[in-house]
Amino acid sequence: MLYLLLVPVLIFAGLILWLALHRDLPRGTNQLIREVIETGPGEKHVGRTGFSENSGVKIWYEDLGDPNGEPVLLIMGHSCTALLWESVFWQPLLDAGYRVIRFDNRSLGLSDWMENWDSRHPYLLEDMAADAVGILDHLQIEKCHLVGASMGGMIAQIIALDKPERVCTLTTIMSTGWFNNPATTAIPFPLKLGFARIFLKFFRPQNEFHFIRLRIAIRILLNGKTHHDRSLRDAIENALYEKRFRKGANHKTALHQGKAIKWSGSRLERLAQLQLPWLIIHGKDDPLILFEHALLQAKVNPRAKTLFIEGMGHTLPESVCEIILPELKRHFWETAPGSNPS
Repeated sequence: MLYLLLVPVLIFAGLILWLALHRDLPRGTNQLIREVIETGPGEKHVGRTGFSENSGVKIWYEDLGDPNGEPVLLIMGHSCTALLWESVFWQPLLDAGYRVIRFDNRSLGLSDWMENWDSRHPYLLEDMAADAVGILDHLQIEKCHLVGASMGGMIAQIIALDKPERVCTLTTIMSTGWFNNPATTAIPFPLKLGFARIFLKFFRPQNEFHFIRLRIAIRILLNGKTHHDRSLRDAIENALYEKRFRKGANHKTALHQGKAIKWSGSRLERLAQLQLPWLIIHGKDDPLILFEHALLQAKVNPRAKTLFIEGMGHTLPESVCEIILPELKRHFWETAPGSNPS
């Protein structure tokens, strides 16, 4: 009987040790978070902002840079708002003369949260692609360069396949043509365990300090081998700005967008026929959408260019952006020789 009573006590003690002893944040992060909370995040909406509408769903966007520049539409991934496109990514594009548009996908940020979502009839990636095209219509943009990260790359693929006349180039970063492909590896168990540990340790939705710690811990988990994240302060400021000024986190988003990815199925067969200039960027150490997804996309469409980066995980820290941006601008420039690739 005593043994049976000790079992749950030992399990609980083991759980506490597991949570306490594992370092999920770099040294000094807690102090940096406190400093940002005290001083404030600064203004993070620095462009022309507004809303477009698709079938009654309002989508928030930010339009940055020269209105006469070549447009670049940035599409972010699962459960991530426009602010995950940080200045280390888009500022070099503005400096090169491009017009950059970033936006919140539905169920996120300042876009409509889908309160009447129905699991039997969920929205799909195709609906999210229509949201993105609606922004182009609203801004009267005929064609653009499409850049999508993770789920955003899946959405960008759908636009390129269904509306090729609206696309100059396609770039997919750490993405896939079929996330639920049984022929590829599912989310590895260690990553699932890492997510579980982080949520048990940091999930306090009403507390700014813990809200930011959760966001940063997830970022670190997904970094792969890219440990030296020089844009950490920007990430902390963005998280605080989300909490204070952008409605915080919608905890239903993961379910909504996970269902959209699953129900939208495979694009691999159609991607084999894609004629548009396509650049596939992927980290060889991506812990979420494994590198094999990139290899499979390149195999189905040998016309696509590839940029495979050693050590890159499933994030876009400054050190990775410094590798990506020159190749990205070159990719754009090849479709418009009058522009400057430097």
